[in-house]
Amino acid sequence: MARRSSANAEGASTPAVRAGNLRTGDLTSVQRQLLQLLHEIDRGYVSDLVVRDGQPVLDPPPRVMRERLLKRPNEVRVDPPAENYALKEQMVELFNELQEVGDGLVFRLEVQAGLPYRILTEGLGRWAVRLFPSGVDDGKA
Repeated sequence: MARRSSANAEGASTPAVRAGNLRTGDLTSVQRQLLQLLHEIDRGYVSDLVVRDGQPVLDPPPRVMRERLLKRPNEVRVDPPAENYALKEQMVELFNELQEVGDGLVFRLEVQAGLPYRILTEGLGRWAVRLFPSGVDDGKA
């Protein structure tokens, strides 16, 4: 699975994965499902995607919004090859970002041409834990 160089729950460091090094066969089943979902959306948004331990959670399913251009031709998407193929840089970056989020929420993921384009996350990512090891006041106390 795609990981950014950071300490995991066991304290071991996992290296970042770069495009060309990660193939569909290296993904977890839920990562492959997310890959397929983005391909099917083609252009639009995914919101309220739960992330647990750096992995997308698809049950409950996230909200999915598809965008279509009216009175303009929409590109005809070609299905990705069914065999084990190398992931594009944007997909690798998405999976690395989910690893960095750790436990949280993808508030909004913009999809263009079946690939992740922009992401807005919510929650204490692993970067925040490094900055604030004793936690962050969420104002609820």
